[in-house]
Amino acid sequence: VLEAGAQFGEDTAWMSEMWPNGTIYAFEPSPESYPSLSQIASQHKNIVIAQLALSNNIGEFPFYLAGGAS
Repeated sequence: VLEAGAQFGEDTAWMSEMWPNGTIYAFEPSPESYPSLSQIASQHKNIVIAQLALSNNIGEFPFYLAGGAS
């Protein structure tokens, strides 16, 4: 499962339990929510996380938070 915008990991944990034989690839660029996602991922063998945003462009770009949402 590819989860773009995993936020705090609530849905990530649910998907991990729903598909225990699958792998959840969770992406979350926000420095505010990534630590929670990381903690949840450490409790599940089938979650792979990356502190990155997904785009159709290659490179580094500014990341702006707007009211807690990205």
